[in-house]
Amino acid sequence: MESGAVTQQVGLTAAKAIKNQRACSNLTWAPGFETFVKDKAIVDGVWFDHPGNNLFNTYRAPAPIKDGDPDKAGPWLDLGAMLWGDDLPHLLDWLAFKVQRPSVKINHSLVLGSREHGLGKDSWLAGVHRGVGRNNFKNIGATAALNYAEHNYTSFLRASILRVSEVHDLGEKRFKFHELVKDWGAAPPETITIADKHVKAHPIANVVGVIYTTNHLTDGLHIDPQDRRHFVAWSERLVSDFAAAYWSDYWRWLGFDREGVRKLEPGQVAGDEHVAAFLTARDLSAFDPFAPPPKTAAWREIVTASGNPADTDLLDVLDTMGPDVSWLGTQPPDVLTMGQVAMASRRCGRLDLADLFEGSKNVRKAAHRLDACKYRSVANPSRADRLWIVNGVRTTCYARADLATAEQVEAVRLMIARDVPLTPAQIAALAHAEAVQDFGAGA
Repeated sequence: MESGAVTQQVGLTAAKAIKNQRACSNLTWAPGFETFVKDKAIVDGVWFDHPGNNLFNTYRAPAPIKDGDPDKAGPWLDLGAMLWGDDLPHLLDWLAFKVQRPSVKINHSLVLGSREHGLGKDSWLAGVHRGVGRNNFKNIGATAALNYAEHNYTSFLRASILRVSEVHDLGEKRFKFHELVKDWGAAPPETITIADKHVKAHPIANVVGVIYTTNHLTDGLHIDPQDRRHFVAWSERLVSDFAAAYWSDYWRWLGFDREGVRKLEPGQVAGDEHVAAFLTARDLSAFDPFAPPPKTAAWREIVTASGNPADTDLLDVLDTMGPDVSWLGTQPPDVLTMGQVAMASRRCGRLDLADLFEGSKNVRKAAHRLDACKYRSVANPSRADRLWIVNGVRTTCYARADLATAEQVEAVRLMIARDVPLTPAQIAALAHAEAVQDFGAGA
């Protein structure tokens, strides 16, 4: 300590006082706490009371708003209305929550998109920087975020709002990016670990709010049908909708020159001060940060485009499962077994799917494929092992997920009651498939 960098900066007496009274075991970044967090520790990603242990918190709250007037945020709100239309109220609630309660995680991210470049998405978000603190609003490109994260350099997550810009088709890394950002968009986990080239890995509060910006609706971000983590706002505005002088006037109102440098006229209050005041005053009594966000038309379009082509192949087989290959006459069937799917796949010439639904090592993978096609396993309420007896063979039955539980059970019983006779070859194939499944389920 006597010859260290701290002593050289503050002197020996102050260095000893820091060592004895203000020593910290680790770094963190946590809105809502003081810079010196006393008697706390983070162990395995969980906060604990720990007398005598201290943390150094690198979060810096935004400066207090002095001259901002919520009623003067009109130019920013007008731009938001032009860009986002009916989606604007949810966006305002999300942004206001990040300003008012930066220590609480919002369990979904925002996706802001438009078909044309230069439409003003980033210009609109520029009005928000002041509200969360300019040092707490970070930006990184989608490709850079993926590359840095692959090398465990993730200091950009130390932000109240993180804008991931230029989300586009990442090729074979698209699904890897989807898996990577899951922890960024929702909690748990309560903490995430960050590191940088010259900063040791350490846990921070997982309260980052992620905003993706993109010009790629169907070949950008991947979103699953079961997604609860994205609110998608899509603008159909055109660059030509804005007059030539619009943007220079807008940025002058925000308080910046054309190069993005702060420049105010005498007596001028920067527009972003008014935006910060508006977001600070917004009523959030109806906003639930933990609830799934509304599903917009753009969200549904992304989900449709994100579908796995392999799932489409299975759906094609299921659509053929009429009376000739299934106990049910509906298309696709209300309920089915893996053995039925295997036989239908062979009938359609899809030997790859037949092998998948018959193979002893593929039970879980086959079940996952059925899940992707909206089929869920149905427990037999009358048996301890929860299985069904179909043609004398114990098996798991799968029903359409959109049916109520009682309807699923009734559909299985109807299938069994019909007891359509099978050929010896079908019985042998079914017995093999169901025996394999029973073996896999018990493994």
